[in-house]
Amino acid sequence: MQNASILIVEDEVIIAYDLQQKLQTLGYQVPDICTSGEEAIESTNKHLPDLILMDIRLHGNMSGIEAVEQIQKQHDMPIIYLTAHTDTSTLEKAKHTRPEGYLVKPIDDEQSIYGPIEIALHKHQMETILKERESWFASTLQSIEDAVITIDHLGNITVMNPKAQMMTGYSKSPSPEQSIDEIIPLSLNKKSIYISRWMQETIKTGQSINLPDNTLLHNLNGTVFNIEGTITPIFSPKNEVLGAVFSFRNITERKKMEDRLRMTQYSLNHVGEGAFWIRKDATFAAVNETACKMLAYTRERLLQKTIVDIDSNLSLKRWNLYWETLKEKQHHIFETTLFTRDGRKLPVEIIGNYLEYNEVEYNFAIVRDITERIINIKALQESKRKLSLFARNFRGIAYQVQAKGEHEYIISHLEGDLERITGYPSELFHSGEMHWNQLIHPDDLDKVLSEDKKMITISDYTADNEYRIIKKDKSIRWVRDIARIIETEKNLIYQGSIFDITERVQAEQALRESEEKYRSLVELASDGILIVHQGWIRFANNRLISMFDLPASKVLNTRWLDHVIPEDKSIVTKYFKNQMHNKEITETFEIQIYLRNNQILPVEISMGHIPFHEEKAYLVFVRDIRERKKAELAMQQAQRTYHLASLGTLAAGISHEINQPLTALKVKVDGLLYWGKENPDILQRNLKSNLHFISEQAEEINKIIKHMRSLIYQEKGPLTKIHINQVIQKACRFVEQRLSSHGIVLNLRLTPRDPSVLAIETPLEQIVLNLITNALNALNRTDLNEKIIEIQTQRRHGYCFIHVRDNGPGIPEDNMNRIFDPLFTTEKNGKGMGLGLAIVEELLRQFKGSIKAKNQTTGGAQMTVQIPLINE
Repeated sequence: MQNASILIVEDEVIIAYDLQQKLQTLGYQVPDICTSGEEAIESTNKHLPDLILMDIRLHGNMSGIEAVEQIQKQHDMPIIYLTAHTDTSTLEKAKHTRPEGYLVKPIDDEQSIYGPIEIALHKHQMETILKERESWFASTLQSIEDAVITIDHLGNITVMNPKAQMMTGYSKSPSPEQSIDEIIPLSLNKKSIYISRWMQETIKTGQSINLPDNTLLHNLNGTVFNIEGTITPIFSPKNEVLGAVFSFRNITERKKMEDRLRMTQYSLNHVGEGAFWIRKDATFAAVNETACKMLAYTRERLLQKTIVDIDSNLSLKRWNLYWETLKEKQHHIFETTLFTRDGRKLPVEIIGNYLEYNEVEYNFAIVRDITERIINIKALQESKRKLSLFARNFRGIAYQVQAKGEHEYIISHLEGDLERITGYPSELFHSGEMHWNQLIHPDDLDKVLSEDKKMITISDYTADNEYRIIKKDKSIRWVRDIARIIETEKNLIYQGSIFDITERVQAEQALRESEEKYRSLVELASDGILIVHQGWIRFANNRLISMFDLPASKVLNTRWLDHVIPEDKSIVTKYFKNQMHNKEITETFEIQIYLRNNQILPVEISMGHIPFHEEKAYLVFVRDIRERKKAELAMQQAQRTYHLASLGTLAAGISHEINQPLTALKVKVDGLLYWGKENPDILQRNLKSNLHFISEQAEEINKIIKHMRSLIYQEKGPLTKIHINQVIQKACRFVEQRLSSHGIVLNLRLTPRDPSVLAIETPLEQIVLNLITNALNALNRTDLNEKIIEIQTQRRHGYCFIHVRDNGPGIPEDNMNRIFDPLFTTEKNGKGMGLGLAIVEELLRQFKGSIKAKNQTTGGAQMTVQIPLINE
């Protein structure tokens, strides 16, 4: 990792300065050199290095291990120990600090430290990113408002977030015996429906399914919710369906609100009075069915008229004066005569209401035919009805309050959803037992009183205030209070309306938080992100700008293909064409791009569609893979090194195999020489059969040599049908003599029917040899009288299982999760490279296989290899 900061803790000054010079030669930064544990802790807190090279044994009161333990309490950074010939107990203590590796002093050259440092830095970086992502996704799943339940391909529930537990009534995860239909009983039109069928269909087809409208959820507590939801498949990186996720939410209240809205709209259309929405220019924005019937017009013809056309008392000038009066008073009641389509004059009472909706002014006018009714009684009834309709229509509270003194008020009118909004019955307010200011949140009371003061001191001032109230159940709600003061000779009258705006405030806050979160995610993303529109780069995040190592002006509004090396332009063009009709992000591909001064950077690309100015654009993710390429190369070199080292293990077995045919050859040739001297006739009669025997033994030696050559070069080829038992028996012959020399008994329990798999024979032999060698090394660390290695094969559930067991000391629990990590070894005094099991795991991936380790209850370790069987 270029420019990484590495702190050196070494009490031998010459070694420390030599190590500093080597690190700086490799391009690393060395902020400090410490000679004691106390200095190391202080310097770490000051410089926050990317990695620490720590001498295990330091002069002074604190060892290197103790210093690392103190540092790890405050910081998460990789540690590599420097050691010479440290005793076993010291290394055991060092293991508990989970170092990334060890470097043995003295260090001869730079390359001997470059690999361990790069692997340690890269591994720590990947682990940090993985922890952050796991934490982020876990927190998101726990906090989202949607209920989420996931199942695997067998229908078992794997995840159930808190919202899902609350809605289903299951505070704990359900038992495996319970089906998902028991956990989520659904019904539609009073008939039970089964979510498991839809989830299995999603898993089978890979297509999402939306729940039908009016789906009901009956939870464990007997509560019924109206829900909406989606069943979506979960894909593996290989595009295989692993299971399904069912996300749903409670829409019971929304359904009720929609029903009430439809009822309100229906009622407004069929109410006995005409309703007109009149614009400032006297044209009609909308009319209800009653208005059309009242004036004998069709809706289309009436909407072509103006209020001046049908009102006998109005001219355009008088309408403008009326509008100003209405705007000032907010509502106005008057009587007039309207012309019907057939020329009749219809006496009506009009209740005008000044409204603003989406920044447009309206007169919402209610028109009532007063031909046969008493005008005075009708006016009183309409006034009350107007207030009720206004309150119901806006789902708020309409109020009128008279001020008798500084803190004395009399409610003259109060109507609307008071109890729904506050939780208290309206009688408490009418009787004076409760005042509105008692509900206002203490932190908002001064703001409300300030608005009241403005209404008193500023003429015609309308207060429009948003604040919080505390309901009876102690919950917090946001309200909007629009009020003004009407002065009379005796007192002040407050008139206003209060609306519950909690959902709007919460939605606005959630939107702001969401926008900020995703903006931060994009800008702080570890990958470069850009938007390509018609071949031009229209957006690039900070990571991409730094990746290009160019000014933003040299990246934005430039052609995307100009940054790609000529050899890779056809690859990019191909993937862009494939995306034309594909909405999903494609598989990743690798290209090289130009940096500053025509330097070249290898990157990994993936992309998908995104709307941009109402047109289709491409969202492109760019990942710097320089370090990955270096790591892959290092791993390949390490594999080769390990492979050559492992040939020593085979030497004893190979010499034993060759020794048998060589001995037979020598006996036969000595016999021929003897009989050729004593009795040539006998030699002549048996010459042909003897030569044939010599040829067979020479061919056997040739086969053994060819097999050894294949193990050396590890020639790769296509996967072929391989018989597992034959491979195991061949591998065992190579270690037979070595096992015997160590007093180890090898037991083979091979299944009678030889399992067949798709693989390559040589890597399979290497896998078996490696596992036998590991077991042998473990047994050599014990003083058992009887040392046993057992190899067993099994056929089960479409897989071949190879179990390699020993009766040795087993695997320490602290090491169980690390034994497959590259460079991790339990061997003492630098024996072993720590690559054996890592390479075994990598080889098995080629055959879609895997390996697991565990300790046996009877003692000793067990390694289990699993490879898919060939269908026979």
